[in-house]
This record gives sequence, structure tokens and C-alpha cells, in this order.
Amino acid sequence: DVCSSDLMTMQDACQAWGIHPTLVKNLEDDGIKEFFEIQTKAIPQILDCDRCHIARDITICAPTGSGKTLVYIIPIVQALIHRIVPCIRA
Repeated sequence: DVCSSDLMTMQDACQAWGIHPTLVKNLEDDGIKEFFEIQTKAIPQILDCDRCHIARDITICAPTGSGKTLVYIIPIVQALIHRIVPCIRA
């Protein structure tokens, strides 16, 4: 079981981590209200690597259903959200 002390509200986390409002809205629309412990520990570290342009390999080991996929997806989408693609390339 997950204790409520292991959770962080999505709004608090996204504000603290500087997550883009569009991404926050999409997370809310998908029903995400809280982040699990693995997410609150790993996402800020990955975002800091991106902000400082430090290349690091990150491996996460946690049980199935603990939120590992979202740990990787949020920083990727955050990094790409401002990317401008002038044309579609095939």
C-alpha cells in the first residue's frame, strides 16, 4: 500500500519543478492528481540534468506500477515542448 506521506500533489510538484502549464493540464486531463515517491525523487533530478546540460545516464529500479514510465516521459515532453519544427520531414 502507498501511504499518503509518500505522495506529492501534482500541482505542488509541477510548480516546484517548473513544468509547462500545457503539460500540467494534460496530466490533469489524464486523471493524475499525485506523484508517487519514485516520481518525486527522480523527475526533479532528471529535469536538473536537462537544465544544466549535463549528460547523465539514469536507471530506475522500482516495482511494476510504481510510475517509472512517467518519470522518463515528463522530462522528455518538458524538453520538447518549446521545440519549434518549421516543417514536417519524412
